[in-house]
Amino acid sequence: MFIILLASGSRGGLLAIVVTSILLIITLHKKIFIHWKSLLVILASMVVIFMLVDSVFEGRVTARIKHGVKAMFSASTHPLQDIRVDGSKIKIYANNQVIGVTILDGEIMFLDSEDKQLEILMNEDIVTFKDDNYKKYVFEILIVDGRPVLKLRNFSLRFLVEREGFKFINEKGRAVKMKEIESWGFEEKERWGSSRGYIWSRTIPMITKNWLIGYGPDTFSIHFPQHDFLGKIRAFGTIGMIVDKPHNMYLQTAVNSGLIALIAKLAIFAIYLWASGKLFIKCKCESFYEIAGVGIFLGVFAYLVSGLFNDSVVSVAPVFWVLLGTGIAINKQISQRSATEN
Repeated sequence: MFIILLASGSRGGLLAIVVTSILLIITLHKKIFIHWKSLLVILASMVVIFMLVDSVFEGRVTARIKHGVKAMFSASTHPLQDIRVDGSKIKIYANNQVIGVTILDGEIMFLDSEDKQLEILMNEDIVTFKDDNYKKYVFEILIVDGRPVLKLRNFSLRFLVEREGFKFINEKGRAVKMKEIESWGFEEKERWGSSRGYIWSRTIPMITKNWLIGYGPDTFSIHFPQHDFLGKIRAFGTIGMIVDKPHNMYLQTAVNSGLIALIAKLAIFAIYLWASGKLFIKCKCESFYEIAGVGIFLGVFAYLVSGLFNDSVVSVAPVFWVLLGTGIAINKQISQRSATEN
């Protein structure tokens, strides 16, 4: 299982293993102190397995871990900062520069940061610039379905050119108006956690709009702001990405069923974890019930930690809930036996 986890490259899974290992040491510190040699053998084996798997995958496991840690403490900026379409004007903020496009007397003009006209170089339908500061930008003038379209190749942005001005063209080829999208947190960290920063920043405002009962199970993709073109480019590099899940079990519950359901769920988890922690930190772990109880306790805890970065899916969730119920029953059995013995 450890090999499969490493091969999957799941940083959330690795984090769950690390945090759960700490809980294991705290819970079974007495047993570990007695059997410390066995623990060293297990740890050494895991290190060897890690090194072998990392070697097979040419260092990609280590690279993903380093990238994840680095992303937590540094901004993951995208060169495209903003797009503003206002009638006959487009302003594109990228690479700490502004490049403008406007229509004057039926002709397309390109402007610099100070709204001064840029000298262009035309090669058939390709537009480049003489100014060294803008040489990196390449525009293309196309005819799509009989309509003129202006495309910025650098970011694959397309704009429909009309007499009254410009309109943004979405992933379906439709001319639409760009709208401000509500977000919360994760500024300049949209790409953190495989773009989870972006997804979470757009998911949290969704919860506030329908916090009582949520939007209904499996309706996340319908209510997520899929028309957040700028955000998608900054997070995924394309406007064509469909975000269909929040990649967080707790946000998933809040969106699907509301905050009351989330609070109830968290209460169940908290009661079980608190009861298990108090029970197993004192136990000798000698009987079957105690050993099974500790195993389930750690498994449930690991699942809840990984739930911070993953969704609840039907292929795994039933196993978790069965184990949670079994864990609660085992805790009750152990408590009753302890009360009887005392």
